Amino acid sequence: MRPTGEEYSVARIEGKMNRMTDQATDTADVVTVLCPTAFEASRVRAALGRAGCDARVRCVGVGAHAVSRWAARERARGAALPARGAVVLLAGLAGGLRAPFVRESVWYASKVLSSDGRVFVPPLGGVGTGDAACACVVSVERVCGSRVEKAALHARTGCDLVDLESGGFCEVASALGWRFGVVRGVSDGAADALPAWMTDLVGVDGSLAGPALVRALAASPLRAVRLARWGALCGRVLSSVGVVTAGLAAAATTRRTLLFGGTFDPPHRMHVRMAADAARLLGCARILVVPAGRAPLRGAGSDGGAGREERLAMVRLAFSQVAGVEVDALEMEREGESFTVDTLAFVAARDRLTRADLVLLIGADQAMQFDRWRSWRRIADELAQVAVVPRPPWDAPSLAKALAEKFAALGCDGEAWGRTVLPMPAVPMSATELRAQWRGVGDGVQALAATSDMLDPAVARFIRDRRLYQGADSASAPTMG
Repeated sequence: MRPTGEEYSVARIEGKMNRMTDQATDTADVVTVLCPTAFEASRVRAALGRAGCDARVRCVGVGAHAVSRWAARERARGAALPARGAVVLLAGLAGGLRAPFVRESVWYASKVLSSDGRVFVPPLGGVGTGDAACACVVSVERVCGSRVEKAALHARTGCDLVDLESGGFCEVASALGWRFGVVRGVSDGAADALPAWMTDLVGVDGSLAGPALVRALAASPLRAVRLARWGALCGRVLSSVGVVTAGLAAAATTRRTLLFGGTFDPPHRMHVRMAADAARLLGCARILVVPAGRAPLRGAGSDGGAGREERLAMVRLAFSQVAGVEVDALEMEREGESFTVDTLAFVAARDRLTRADLVLLIGADQAMQFDRWRSWRRIADELAQVAVVPRPPWDAPSLAKALAEKFAALGCDGEAWGRTVLPMPAVPMSATELRAQWRGVGDGVQALAATSDMLDPAVARFIRDRRLYQGADSASAPTMG
């Protein structure tokens, strides 16, 4: 049955969405750049500004647990962490372990080996930049500064660069659902030795350790000259790191696309709100709305719904006021049944999108039968990231639990599937109920009034003028309504 009164109110649902999506997270369209030391942060910030990149730069401190400590401090003081799907980049200095990873070169991390042996693959491992700029980074518990230590570390791990923070950063970023990448500039190559007194000059919080500096200079005044030269070299490296980071941030934020498909029969306000909120949470600057042609999993039966051209026209009306939306009729133009795997493959090839660039938005009902989709493993593993909106009878926590259990039983990473659920309220509104409303009210004026909180006025007038939904109702479609 149709939910009644306050439960069905758009204002109530939108209020719940606002509360859930704004709690303890920042908006996903803000790029955050984390730097281990204050020196690195200041130089990278300046370079980003010169490159026209409006990113937020934060000094997180040094060490394997620096990023987790920073996140805990931010939460403790009530500050907003980057939202799920936000672009978060780690930028700073690293040591080179072999040629050509020499002093003053800059690299993206294509793979990160943490100090405890775990391997992370940053989703923004040089997106749009080509493989030539990529490196494998190993994180260690303490500074690896001598030539002997670097040679031994490369022989043991096969990695190209060494730092302290990348492993811990990747762990936190994965847990919080960030779209993350690592940019490192080489301050000392395999042939360069980094003296211990120099590494002691930075405190755990990333600031200059004054007492250590006094002791170092007291031991040898000539160290001031070496320190000045070292600072100038690192400043140059960090300027390049900032430029590369700006390019990565631009590529990540301008290419990311949310693909939202459905029968949209008719498209209602919650379709629009869900897509807009999901795009904000996931950092998608572009929303590609794809009305279905003939959905293979749609139930059989008498169809009293709108035709293809009518649905396409309504979708364009419904989404006309949302920034970044493109309505694509590619499935309607396709003969025969429409399979999502074909749509995603076509869009990825046409728009030159990688899996990191493309997000498929689906509802809870479709997520729970996702293993029935054609080539569903290819969709999730190769073509797109999946994001799921809760729908009754599930709320976000119960849906995450159900998906985790279901896909773990299928041999997949259950926890990863649980994390696909977006922090949004379960929305009871459906297009089936809207069609029933129009059939149940004979007068067009009455129908407009009855559905005014559910449909965009332009869509409602289109339905009235075309006298849609006057026949028998179609079976419920396996989409988001």
